Amino acid sequence: MMFRRPSALAILTCVFVSLSFAGAQPADEATAKEASRIAKWEPQIAAFEKQDAANPPAPGGVVFVGRSTIRLWDLAKSFPGLQAINRGFGGSHLADTRAYLPRLVLKHKPRLVVVYAGGNDLAANKSPAEICGDFQAIERALHAALPDCRLVYIGVKPTLRRLAIRDKEKELNDAIRASAAGKPRTLFIEADAPFCDAAGRPRADLLRDDKLHLNDAGYKVLNDLVRPVLAGP
Repeated sequence: MMFRRPSALAILTCVFVSLSFAGAQPADEATAKEASRIAKWEPQIAAFEKQDAANPPAPGGVVFVGRSTIRLWDLAKSFPGLQAINRGFGGSHLADTRAYLPRLVLKHKPRLVVVYAGGNDLAANKSPAEICGDFQAIERALHAALPDCRLVYIGVKPTLRRLAIRDKEKELNDAIRASAAGKPRTLFIEADAPFCDAAGRPRADLLRDDKLHLNDAGYKVLNDLVRPVLAGP
């Protein structure tokens, strides 16, 4: 199967249509702004495609996709021997992964997809329901193209930088956990308690100085959470 790179106009059209089905009006200013925000990632997606052309990943691997937590993850060091493809782009939303799914994920025909995103969406005032809808759209598209592929969503981890939206993070996690329940090819990984102290506050020792991104100790915790799901078909 070949995936042709769409034009910027095609990307904008796709975003308009998808947001319309989500209840937004195509001509609405917020919809236009979201479409423009998604389209800005075109150079990054094109850069990934250039990497693929120079060194094509073999099918049947594991694609990690999402925001900066994915981008900064040293997958080769964390999971030696794993056929892992890092498609993290810092600052991204789940809607961005949804819009570029064929070019980021489907073209690689993976056996497993690991997603970490949603926190930036909440910080941009998107609702947990809207973000969960983006996840469900990704799930549908992935399993329509690759029925045997497993989809893993890592719950939004708590950070000191985003204490103000902690309740929203929990609401999003609850929504996606409920959506994944009972589905053999979709798995939710709990990432709240492992990153909190006994009082339920985000652990500063697992974060970089910016109080948002993980340090090496934080990635060790994340590695331990994800490692058990990497085996298998």
